[in-house]
This record gives sequence, C-alpha cells and structure tokens, in this order.
Amino acid sequence: GEGNFLVYAVVVALFSVAYVSFSGFSAVVRTDELQVTLMFGGFLLLIWYAWGISGSPVEVWNSVPETFRDVSGGQTTQYILVWFFIALWTFVDPSFHQRSAAARNGKTARNGILISILFWIAFDFLTLFSGMYGFLILGAMDNPVMVYPYLANEILPVGIKGLFFITLIATIMSTMDSYLFISGQTLGRDLLKGWLPKADPVFLTRLGILIAALLGILLVIVYPSVIDLWYVIGSVMIPGLLIPVLGVYLPAFRVQKLSAVLILTVASGVSLAWLAAGTLHGDADVTFLGVEPFYPGLLVSFVIFVTDRLRNTSCRAQP
Repeated sequence: GEGNFLVYAVVVALFSVAYVSFSGFSAVVRTDELQVTLMFGGFLLLIWYAWGISGSPVEVWNSVPETFRDVSGGQTTQYILVWFFIALWTFVDPSFHQRSAAARNGKTARNGILISILFWIAFDFLTLFSGMYGFLILGAMDNPVMVYPYLANEILPVGIKGLFFITLIATIMSTMDSYLFISGQTLGRDLLKGWLPKADPVFLTRLGILIAALLGILLVIVYPSVIDLWYVIGSVMIPGLLIPVLGVYLPAFRVQKLSAVLILTVASGVSLAWLAAGTLHGDADVTFLGVEPFYPGLLVSFVIFVTDRLRNTSCRAQP
C-alpha cells in the first residue's frame, strides 16, 4: 500500500544518505559500477523469460495495439515538445558539469558522454519491450508503472525474481546516489557555507545530503510517479535556468547580472504559478488555458533575454 511505499522510500533514501555521507564520491563510483550491471542484467533476464512465453521482440511489436506503436504515444505535440525541452535538463544539471569537469581531460569527458548516451538508448529499449511483454502477458493494468515488478512476479523463477527486484532498487539508487552527493555539495558548500563560514565543509556537505534526501521524500509524497515528478520539476525550473547556464559557455546567451537574476526568479515563478493554476483549475492535467506551464516561463525568459540584448546594443551605439 501507499504507507508501505513511503516506508520503503524513506529506508532506501536514508541508506543512501549513510554511505554517500561517510564514503563520498568513491562510494558513488563503486556502487554505480555494480548498479549498472544489475540494471542491464536484470532486464535482460526479464526479457529472456518473457521471450519464451510471448515470442521475440519483433513478434511482440507486431502483437501490441497500434496505439502502442504510435510515435506520439497518444500525447499532444505540445506535451511532446515539453519533454524535448526537459531533455535540455542535462545542460542545467550541476552533475553534468561537475562530472565533466572531473574527467581526466576533454576527450575523456566527450567519450564518456557518448558512451553514456548509447547505454541509455539500450536501457530505454530494454524497459520499452519489457513493458510491451508485460501488456501481452498481464493485460491492461490500472497502474501501468507497476508492470515490471508484476511481470517479474508472474514469470521469473525463485532466485531470479529476487535478483530482479534488487535490479529495480539498483535502478533507483544509481540515480539517487549521484544526485544526493551533488545536492549535498551544492547545498553545503555553495549555500550553507555562506551562512556558516566557520563550519566544517565536510559536515556541511553531509548536512546538505540529509536536507536533499528529506526534500526528495517530500516530493515523492506529493508526486509518487517519477514521470510526473520529472515533468513538474522540469517545467518549473528549466525555463529559468536554461539561458543563464547557456550563457556560461556561449557568449551569444550572456546577459547582465540583473537580467540573469530576473530570468532565474521571474521565469521560474511564472511557470510555477501556471502549474498551480492548472493544478487547481485543470480537468485531468496541469495545463492552464490549454497551455503547458513550461511555455509561459520560457516566453518570459526569452523576453527578458531579448530586452537585455537590445539594451546592451543601444548602450554600445551611444557615443
């Protein structure tokens, strides 16, 4: 039930807090090596056993309803474009920049990014076809996000079944560990250090990790679906972060300090307000006046950016 789900979420989060806090980056690296092996191995085993029941992935592809093979997935163009922009999260994510900066050199960082993309494409296909096998074997479900544990419980033998459930935990923790560590550094060294300059940086990082975990648990309570969680956070935060972060690397996107602050606060604030209005007044989604919350914030961000550029151009033109 939901109560048990919350208990499990708290236990897993606090377990990650414990070993990330006291072992640091080395713990994140070592556990990620094991977790990625479990992720791929577990889903390959699930597809292997499902293959013996429902046939090859090609047969499964031809057996599922036409709507399953629709590129849009039954979603509107506006909704799909929001997810395209949410994919730009990578460029505003501190972990992307910190991991790249920690690489031996630029070539190593580039190759690591390309290899990671290939691995995620492969993993997406594994989860996609596992879901299709689940539909054919289990039928339509009221809660489709539970298709993986239900399918594993239905077709996997004892032992392999337990390994797959560990796989699901590894999939969650591989992301959680990295984000907890980055969030702890950001909160502790960048934010709390300014308020507590004499405090031990290691203590502040550990405190930041704990705060990040508690905030994560709160978000899980409000948005149990990871899809909804990514959508909400991305729709609110990315409009305010995209242009300022791009400006760090691309001169064409650089703005004055005041404009950057306005983009960070006003653009994200508009998206948050639009999200709240859609949540309160929407029928079955978070759109307000038929518009996803991402777009008003992005529009405000773009208007502030253009205004800043025009002002700078005008100042340079004056004698």
